Amino acid sequence: MSTASLDIESIGRPIANTQVYLLDRNLNPVPIGLAGELYLAGVSLARGYHGRAGLTAERFIPNPFSSAPGARLYRTGDLARYRADGNIEFIGRADEQIKLRGYRIELGEIEEALSAAPDVRSAAVLLRAGASGDPTLVAYVTQRPAEENSVSAALETEQLAQWRTVHDDEVFNENDPILDPSFNISGWNSSYTGKPIPAEEMREWVDDAVERVLSQQPRRVLEIGCGTGLLLFRIAPHCEHYLGTDFSPAALKYIREQLQKQNALLSQVSLSEQNADDFTNIEPASFDAVIINSVVQYFPGVDYLMRVLRGAVEVVAPGGFIFIGDVRSLPLLKALHTSVEQHKAGVAGTPEQLRRRVERRIEQEEELLIDPSFFTALKQHLPQISHVEVEPKRGRHHNELTRFRYQVMIRLCVFAPLRETNGISRKGAKAQRENLCWIDWREERWDLAELRRRLIENKPETLALTNVANARLGEGLDPEDLYRLADSLPYQVHLSWARHGADGSFDVIFTQPSETRLQFPFDLDTTKPLSDYVNHPLRGKQARQFGPQLRNFLKSRLPEHMVPASFVILDELPLLPNGKLDRRALPAPEAVRPDLPQSFVAPRPGVEQSLAGLWSDLLGVPQIGIHDNFFDLGGHSLLTTQLISRVRELFKVELPLREVFQQPTIAALAIVIEHAQNNSTPSEMPKITRVDREARRLARPVRSTQ
Repeated sequence: MSTASLDIESIGRPIANTQVYLLDRNLNPVPIGLAGELYLAGVSLARGYHGRAGLTAERFIPNPFSSAPGARLYRTGDLARYRADGNIEFIGRADEQIKLRGYRIELGEIEEALSAAPDVRSAAVLLRAGASGDPTLVAYVTQRPAEENSVSAALETEQLAQWRTVHDDEVFNENDPILDPSFNISGWNSSYTGKPIPAEEMREWVDDAVERVLSQQPRRVLEIGCGTGLLLFRIAPHCEHYLGTDFSPAALKYIREQLQKQNALLSQVSLSEQNADDFTNIEPASFDAVIINSVVQYFPGVDYLMRVLRGAVEVVAPGGFIFIGDVRSLPLLKALHTSVEQHKAGVAGTPEQLRRRVERRIEQEEELLIDPSFFTALKQHLPQISHVEVEPKRGRHHNELTRFRYQVMIRLCVFAPLRETNGISRKGAKAQRENLCWIDWREERWDLAELRRRLIENKPETLALTNVANARLGEGLDPEDLYRLADSLPYQVHLSWARHGADGSFDVIFTQPSETRLQFPFDLDTTKPLSDYVNHPLRGKQARQFGPQLRNFLKSRLPEHMVPASFVILDELPLLPNGKLDRRALPAPEAVRPDLPQSFVAPRPGVEQSLAGLWSDLLGVPQIGIHDNFFDLGGHSLLTTQLISRVRELFKVELPLREVFQQPTIAALAIVIEHAQNNSTPSEMPKITRVDREARRLARPVRSTQ
């Protein structure tokens, strides 16, 4: 392989009685800094390969730089170059030459050019059979980490702007009748059906968050991302001061209108338009609580999340708390998409087709998902934190909000040096939880009746269960049953989802009533970076942009026949045990759609074909038929805004978002575009109108975003 694509190796300098030559194809020395093939000469050079005269003649050639009779050069087949300090560095192999459409091409030369591209960490190039069976060049690249990537700041800004567009267009519909203005759940649509989540399920979801916050009796509250006021209208009446911030002018306008109707009833409420990570004009330690409910999933990455959390910690007074609600679970991402795809496909499709659809959904994920253990690890980065509680939502309804999401209570220290929590020091809390006798539920498998019996008959001071299987995701115990069991007995119950895995299991502690809140034991990996606890919402967008960027970069440096036809973005290049590239493990670019329906109709040249190309780039689907549904292929609200932007650039027409929701196929949308082209007149972008939410086909719920 060409290790110019990986870490460049320094060979050093030749030893005594050994000569090294870096030569071009005509056996001329190459200048310092340029690549040449590595040849060796000297007294220690062998005479050839035993019994292999042909190979000897190929590799041991006459030495044009020596006057000694019979002197030979050994052709190593390696590419190398001289550094300015005289040392030699290994670049790759010179014998990776292929022939494509009559041209002789050195793959190492393409790899070296790719390695010089901005944000490329490693690269490899192969000659593979294309969709038509003809040979084609395929490039495999890995990117530098996000903190080194020059495009992440621009993508972060773009991501937030697109969420704002989606939010304003889909959530605040002035023509959509709302029976209770303080309970505006427009845009809360099911990932399974695309239809609104039933009001009773949403009310249960809201009530749980409100009760959790009010149980702490905060007097001064800051809510980041207040949206339509689902929490604000219920919590603010119990507070002295309530500041709601949101980056959406439409959201704040809606709340102001409702507040005006209530006159002075909520005069303690103030509103401010600002991003989640903007704490301008907010005094340090000025609030008892910060609420961040159903917002973090729209953050563009872990760096943005940490800016928000650091700011929140600063504005909360000692002993206060930060409530983070409706957090999407990273360990359950695959389970969520598998569940949704199984629901949509029913009995149709093979297991392999289901697997590919799930993988495509995961690759297209543009919301932030967080491993619950991230919040426990926060204590290593924010010393103001006393302890963290990660809990599943309360609720009888089994939906995506209760099955795959959780809520977090971050409590701050009362006295910074002592870090006390409810009168118990950290040292005392640690000793307390180490004294707990933990029972592994997987071994006992108690049902609810058996658990009730043991609590009533044995009357233990504490009963701690670990690895409890979650009935919301399969067989086991329903968290809501445990909450209600404690309500009916003289016990308090504490559930923790802080270390659940892909099975969604949880830990639970039953305690007799007291003022002490026990902490759960966690094994922290303090060396693990916070970025390992989250997905990367911008990765799909980066990958979609990265390929075209690399193609343009190579076109400026290489002839057309050396520019790869396909670019595959990988997390890592596969390596053999010896550290060399495992070329056989490089995946083929997906050129043929594995779940192609029998009703597939190819797009016709013109608008349909161009539009299909846009869909293919955005969705990562190689073949798009004119009757394919954008949302069935993995499209969602954020991708819709990107599609509208691409349509504007390619076809020079302005389309409102509603057109994609109303015309979600190539055939239908192409007609809309052609009509707009034929009737276009220079004008400002038309005002985005809204469509009845029953007609919307969103891939997941849409809420207030930051």
